[in-house]
Amino acid sequence: MPSHDVGSGRRRRLALALLALALMPLLLGQQECSISGPPSHITYEENRAFDFVNQERIANGLPALIPHAYLANVARAHSRDMAWRNYFAHVNPDGDGPFDRLAAAGITYRAAGENLAFNNHPNPARVAVNGWMNSPGHRENILFEAFTHAGMGVAYDGNGGYYFTQVFAGW
Repeated sequence: MPSHDVGSGRRRRLALALLALALMPLLLGQQECSISGPPSHITYEENRAFDFVNQERIANGLPALIPHAYLANVARAHSRDMAWRNYFAHVNPDGDGPFDRLAAAGITYRAAGENLAFNNHPNPARVAVNGWMNSPGHRENILFEAFTHAGMGVAYDGNGGYYFTQVFAGW
């Protein structure tokens, strides 16, 4: 997906939308998206998926990705948005894509990408990463040498489904 610039007014609106997404769990009382941090089972799935991705990179002779907190915040916000608004796509219903979300968060990069997964499997992180590795485009993101950092975000929809977003960047 090519990078593109968005106007400053659109960036401000998107930044406010991301802030609203971060505050929504507090306002709605949804434990799985706690404003103070994700509950332990979500954190566990995020860490497992990140570790599985790094195992794939190492097995293919690449260095492990470095966790990046700001990328994780962007990834979590997108996973939560998909769970709350019941959609599954790189571009949200407002028309904002991965590069818009990075720009709104003030993140610049040389290279960036995003992988998404959804499943309701008892082992959601393993299934998500297996799916990515069996998909040429997702596999390419995981094994792209220019990506040095990543953030993983997982949201639980309350009905057994897990939304995974991994945001990659290289500087």
